[in-house]
Parts: sequence; structure tokens; C-alpha cells
Amino acid sequence: MKKNYRVIKIGGSVLNSDDAVGRIIKCLKPKLIPGESLLVHGGGSDITYWLGRLGVKAEFIDGQRVTDDDTMNVVEMVLSGLMNKKLVNMLRKESLRAAGVSGRDSSLAKAEVIDPRLGRVGKVVQTDPSLLISIMAGGIIPVVSPVSEGADGGALNVNADFFAAALASSLKASEFNLVTDSGGVIKDGEFIRNLSCGDIPELIRVGVAKDGMIPKLQAAILAATGGVAKVNILDYEGNEGTCIV
Repeated sequence: MKKNYRVIKIGGSVLNSDDAVGRIIKCLKPKLIPGESLLVHGGGSDITYWLGRLGVKAEFIDGQRVTDDDTMNVVEMVLSGLMNKKLVNMLRKESLRAAGVSGRDSSLAKAEVIDPRLGRVGKVVQTDPSLLISIMAGGIIPVVSPVSEGADGGALNVNADFFAAALASSLKASEFNLVTDSGGVIKDGEFIRNLSCGDIPELIRVGVAKDGMIPKLQAAILAATGGVAKVNILDYEGNEGTCIV
């Protein structure tokens, strides 16, 4: 019998606050089903903070962070260490068993460099979800950092939205939930409740979808066309704003 897997992705500056993270986990608890659900996270704001604290200069090209070796070390420290274990602990406080992993564990996600100018920034080209399936089979919720394995065996910095979409596709998940501050795609002051993949490029072109919503919608297309049954954009309380069909 086919297992119903649910992938939930959270990110944004809200992850900076332990109180905010705790509230989000409480709200998402009905979707955090042991044996079926996994949680993918970003953490860009914390990365910027720790780069500053450690004296590593941040550089951007076309809005994307340049990730040299020193920067990559900080990215992995923050995402696969501090942020990952914070979320594991928050799930534990809600009496949910959780285990933290990254894309580098058991070659879960292999990636390739997308632009040499950006350094160690990659996109997922291959996934092996067997580790996640084994963890979930034990009634444990995987908490997954998007840091992935490069061709040289080292770490690559991967956008968490696209990383989560790749995992959802590899699992042929029944649900892929992107949790955002806006809660969905808004047009003329109202949510677009149902949105087809074919309509997304035009919404981006005319500026209805902008800023951080763009990669989320692009990730939604990847998941929806990759065999995921249902793709939702949620707010931080778990309410569904937009469903991509």
C-alpha cells in the first residue's frame, strides 16, 4: 500500500525567534503526523546574522548570496546545526519525536553548482529518500536542512524551497505545504484560492507574485509536475491560502 507522505517547508525571519517558532510548530501540529510527515527548513536571516558575528563579509550577485568556502562553513553550521536542532527541540516540546538530518546525510540530496560566480550555491540533481523513509517508518519526524552534497563531496548551499520540492517529488508526496508570512498569493486584496501551474509565469511577470513568493511558486511548479498530489501555500497558523493545481 502506498504511503501518504507530507512535506512541510518553513523559513523566513520568523525562525529567528524561539517564541515564534514554538507558535508555528503548535499551529502546524495537526499536519506533523509521525510516520508520514517531514519538515524542511531554511534560515537565511540567521545565516546573515552569524556571518556578521564571525566577520565573514556577505556578498550578493543578482540577489543571490555568494558562497565561498568560509561562507559555506557558516551556512552549514547555522542550517544543519543551530537551526536544525532548534526545530528538533521545538517538536520534542510538543511531544513529537524528531531527528535532524541534512541533504548530505546518506547522500539524501546531490547537487551541482548553478553559477561559478556564486561559489558553492547549487541545485538538487539527484535524491535518495531512503533515509527519510526509514526515519519516518520508526514514527519519527525528519527535520531536514537543505545543505546538500556537491560533486566533490563537499557542501553546497541550496534554496530550501527548491530542495523541499525535490524531496516531495522523490517521495511522490500526497501534500507539499509551503508555509509563508503572506499565507498565499494575493491579488486585488484577496487570496487566489486555486492557481494552475500555467498561470504562475504571468503572475510573476505582472508583479502579482514578487520577492520571496517567486521561488515558492517556482518550487510549487516543480513539485506539482513532479508527481506531488497537492501543493498548498499556508500561513504561519497553518491556514491554506492558495492551492496550486
